[in-house]
Amino acid sequence: MRAVRLVLGALSAAGLVSGAVGSRRAKLRGIVADCAGAIAIIICLEIGNQLQQAVDIPIPGSVIGMGMLLLLLGMGFLKEEWLKRASGWLLLLLPALFVPLYVVPLADPKFWFRFSETFLPAAAIGAAATLSIVGLIARRMTR
Repeated sequence: MRAVRLVLGALSAAGLVSGAVGSRRAKLRGIVADCAGAIAIIICLEIGNQLQQAVDIPIPGSVIGMGMLLLLLGMGFLKEEWLKRASGWLLLLLPALFVPLYVVPLADPKFWFRFSETFLPAAAIGAAATLSIVGLIARRMTR
């Protein structure tokens, strides 16, 4: 019981839990469900990547992992509410984590000498626009 109080106190100090004991428990259950969902997504992704490398098929490991996740949902091994908020948070991070556009120029220094005058402003404007639009959508989704 003391450990539960310590965990709830830490979560409350972090602003994740507030209110009565019943609402604290409900919020704690929600946090645990979110973590379980994120762990399930990560495990399916990793298993898909390992399968793709072991079998050496031309299907990306992330697609295999997504198929596994869909099968687990369909068969009832995973609950939708476990994955709903965790996948929502991951979707909000998607534009920031989508980096192939930036990987190619960073790998080639000649690119910077040739196209830096046009690429840097375009990349900055594009990133700002993407983050602004995602912020507006996220704000509307959380209402």
